[in-house]
Amino acid sequence: MVSMDTLTIKTENKFRSLVTKQAYTKGQVICEIPTEKVIDKANRYTVQIGRDRHTEVGKLSALNHSCDPNVILDTERLLMVARRDIEKGEELSFFYPATEWEMDAPFICLCGAANCIHVVAAPASFHFPHWRIITSTDTSVR
Repeated sequence: MVSMDTLTIKTENKFRSLVTKQAYTKGQVICEIPTEKVIDKANRYTVQIGRDRHTEVGKLSALNHSCDPNVILDTERLLMVARRDIEKGEELSFFYPATEWEMDAPFICLCGAANCIHVVAAPASFHFPHWRIITSTDTSVR
């Protein structure tokens, strides 16, 4: 079992972030995604792990969004994995639409990544026939 002991929540000006206490290499498992409390509706503290299954993720709820994230939430294996090498003390982020078919609260993205999608919303809110669902293990992240 890989625990969350290497992660800490940082709060600055009322904004939370999740920071690592150690370095990780690309592909390394950082921790397991908690599944102690599975519910049928999304909220800001959950990650979708099945069609009508959302798990409350505890400390991982402090993960922020990035269009160029450094972690992947693998919702099939229920693991958080390093998408690239990560330095000790670095803030962790993931691509929100990769884990949610419907999102509790879409928002404007200010991540500044070159591939920024500008509006973070779940795939269900897009009505484009070419929209592809980004799987949690897809490292290209659109």
